[in-house]
Amino acid sequence: MILRCDLGKVIEEKIEKAALGEIVYCVPYDINNKGMFSENFFAVTDKSLVSISEGEIKTVLPIDRVGKVKAAELVGAGRLEVEADGVCYVMAKYTAEFMPQFA
Repeated sequence: MILRCDLGKVIEEKIEKAALGEIVYCVPYDINNKGMFSENFFAVTDKSLVSISEGEIKTVLPIDRVGKVKAAELVGAGRLEVEADGVCYVMAKYTAEFMPQFA
């Protein structure tokens, strides 16, 4: 299982330009926030958790604000829930194929 996938130069430059930190973990997922299949990525840097959907940075949570992290298992799918400052954020939604990398 690859836990540091290739984001491509354009997305990596966006992360670098936004000063979000050095990527240490990155995996793909396949359902966007609208519930449609698309190319998406979840990345962990040395400073933040980053959700990338369709080539754009969608959600950034600084690591020092993160509380609980949960890979919620649903029927045939799952989602990564992250609590930050008392608010729950869904950072990734994925089909069963992607569950192992979020477990």
